[in-house]
Amino acid sequence: ERSLNQIRPSCAFLLVAAHVEVKMPSHRVLLRVAVCLALHMQQVDGQKDARLAEDVAVDDECDTLAMGGSEDGACAMNALQHRAWNMASVSSHTADEDRQSRRRLSVAKHDGLELKSAYFVGSGVSPAVDCNAKEVSGVSSGSDDGSAPRAALYSSFGAGGGGAVWHFSGLVIMDGPPRSQVDLEQRVVLKLGIKAQAASWELSPCVINVEGMRDTIDMPFKFEARGTPDCPPNYCLMPQPTGDNLPQRVSRPSCGFAETSASVVSASGPAQGDTAELQLDITDLVAQDFTQFRVWASPSALQRQGFWQTPGLTVTSWGFNWTASVTMLN
Repeated sequence: ERSLNQIRPSCAFLLVAAHVEVKMPSHRVLLRVAVCLALHMQQVDGQKDARLAEDVAVDDECDTLAMGGSEDGACAMNALQHRAWNMASVSSHTADEDRQSRRRLSVAKHDGLELKSAYFVGSGVSPAVDCNAKEVSGVSSGSDDGSAPRAALYSSFGAGGGGAVWHFSGLVIMDGPPRSQVDLEQRVVLKLGIKAQAASWELSPCVINVEGMRDTIDMPFKFEARGTPDCPPNYCLMPQPTGDNLPQRVSRPSCGFAETSASVVSASGPAQGDTAELQLDITDLVAQDFTQFRVWASPSALQRQGFWQTPGLTVTSWGFNWTASVTMLN
């Protein structure tokens, strides 16, 4: 269909002139048009051009016999076989080049949701829980014109005379590559552009985490509870800080920590004031048929008294890079 839609006028003229004016047999007409399309559409190099010129020469001998009233059937058959071999060689070569260039796909814009939550336990109306979601979009790396919403990542815990408070912000990225369209023998990469804010006080070093997510978030979404044991869905909860430098028990918010999977993918986050372009291998998550991913930051070390505060992180871009399956290309 693509070939027919892009056929040049010269190819169309060849079709009419050969079949109507010269009375060329129909199978020869189709072969001539195939040569024309190959020359114009596949941008053949010198080697392929030579093959096609050789084909035309063979055809001309048979056409001369045909127009003189003495068409040689053997000649036509040999020419057809010769053409088929050469065209198969040209087509397979160009198809392989085209396939290789198309197989590695990169999509740098996907919809997402920023999820923010806060938990307070202490004096006054307690416990208090808030969670809300905001729609955001990833943009191509390097675009920093402020025209698109950004997503914030942070995690903190602190306490004083009035009580204790936990703050959390994470990102849900949707529309990841479906498993059926991915060559799982090649890496599937989630690319994140992250900028860390600078601060004049001590902050906890952080880790960026990604896991697959199956929950559906109906927008608009907002959760609020005051003085009740009610808690928001799991995707609103703060994941528990874990790591080699962390104690087994850390201060726990009133609704507990989020349940996370065993297939979390992690990478070190940028230090305060720095930027980073992270590439996380999510092949195993895609293999589990996840197309939605939850991203969050967690401290890799605690401050004194068990408090923590990661740098305020801004996710400036996100996107996927993967190799398309052969089935998708066919």
